[in-house]
Amino acid sequence: MKHFFLLSILNIFFINNSFNALFNEAVENYYKNNFTVSSDLFEKILETNDKKLKASAYFFIGNIKFKEEKYLEAIANYKNALRLNSEIYEAKYNLVLARNKLNEIEKKQNSINNNSEVQNDEPQKNGFKNEVLNEAKQLENNAMKNLNSTNKKQSSEIKNW
Repeated sequence: MKHFFLLSILNIFFINNSFNALFNEAVENYYKNNFTVSSDLFEKILETNDKKLKASAYFFIGNIKFKEEKYLEAIANYKNALRLNSEIYEAKYNLVLARNKLNEIEKKQNSINNNSEVQNDEPQKNGFKNEVLNEAKQLENNAMKNLNSTNKKQSSEIKNW
């Protein structure tokens, strides 16, 4: 019984260390602009039970999707990161940036459609986009409430994202 407990602890230790090593390799590839490799590595990290490590992986995947101009996917990943760790301020900021980029694209498309009088009939895609944007806004508001309650205890000034 004693050996089983020790083996379990050692197993958890080695699994966590392997995820940490994988994370370091993924980040290194990210900063070398090897996005395909780093994305694959971050996807593997999502199998961990470590919430902070998983949240960081979602954040970096969101950044990769943002750079690929896949803003809906970026938003979804930033939301996942914030669900796991609402203290990732960069995820909050990037979530707003991705939403703004998506809105800019929509405005340009609407302008083009209005000028050419072409009707683009994609109600499912627009419905999904609106749902994602609404969820992102709600998540952002919840994160700010959590941040405000934490910061009230510390009596520090809140930066409005």
